[in-house]
Amino acid sequence: MELDIVIPSPEILREKLSNPELLGEPLRAFFGDIITDVVPQIQDMTPVDTGQLRGSFALGAPDSMTEIDSSPVPLWANIGSTVGYAVYVEEGSEPHWTSWVNLNEWAYRHDMNVYALQAAIARRGTSAHHMVSDARDDLEAEMPNYVEELANAIEGKFEE
Repeated sequence: MELDIVIPSPEILREKLSNPELLGEPLRAFFGDIITDVVPQIQDMTPVDTGQLRGSFALGAPDSMTEIDSSPVPLWANIGSTVGYAVYVEEGSEPHWTSWVNLNEWAYRHDMNVYALQAAIARRGTSAHHMVSDARDDLEAEMPNYVEELANAIEGKFEE
């Protein structure tokens, strides 16, 4: 028993596959759609004080790590923030001692005693908000839909 697979006109297939537009444009749209959907979800779940952390997830924003691979055929996208305290808002923290200097502006804006805040963090730590990990979990559930759109876009480009 034998199975032969023959690609008719392999030179046409080779030419189509060597064109970065075949995959590049659909992949860029794929990553762009994900960022467009996921970033607002992260922002909605991000606690707000000054808005710096919430705003830092947007594509092109100051302190943003959100980007799409700039190569002709993008293979990755990243959603993130370089704000120094982002990880502690996402993951929370164990009880620890921190300098009152780190807390002074926040305590002032919230009319709190900075030393009482410092002591509370030393006793209880800080609570996690899981805005990025929750958005990632939701994205995983929706990924088949994104992949189907990507496949349809590539198919459309291939048929051009």
